[in-house]
Amino acid sequence: SVPLNKGDYFKNIDAKARRIIRKNRRENIIQVRESNDYEAFYPILEKNKAKFNVKPTHSLEDLKKLEKLMPNKLKLFMAYYNETPVAGSLLFLTNKKVALCFYIMLLYEYNKYHPNFILMDETLNWAQSNGYEWFDIGVSQDTSSDDPMTPSLNLIYFKERFNSRGILRSTYHFKFD
Repeated sequence: SVPLNKGDYFKNIDAKARRIIRKNRRENIIQVRESNDYEAFYPILEKNKAKFNVKPTHSLEDLKKLEKLMPNKLKLFMAYYNETPVAGSLLFLTNKKVALCFYIMLLYEYNKYHPNFILMDETLNWAQSNGYEWFDIGVSQDTSSDDPMTPSLNLIYFKERFNSRGILRSTYHFKFD
């Protein structure tokens, strides 16, 4: 989770992340906008998850239903390169203090433009501007591992660039004889 109540979050993120974000601001390579276009987001989500041989937690219909059942509790941001949707981030606004970044997905062929860095900046800025105290970047499991609790070091490294600090979760297994 990223603390948002300790001043400007941007000052606390990694220097390389700040450079990438500043360059994008200068050159306007990736544009990020709030959106309700789940039809544009979902193919990005599916393609991203397929790269790791997993399926999204939610179907497109699930996301639309959640949007209807909980108005103003989901916030979708889309990143565009020359008006082509290349990445997206879906926040679940869990309570008054926490914004949960449940999905942050990109089309890897656009990775050289760092859309996820720009999305993180925009979503962190939005959350802080809207009074959230914590920005939860979600779980960091390695889905290719036999043990589903194995951490993904690359994902953790990306999140730490934004001053996120992990919380250790223990799991218990009970073996029935």
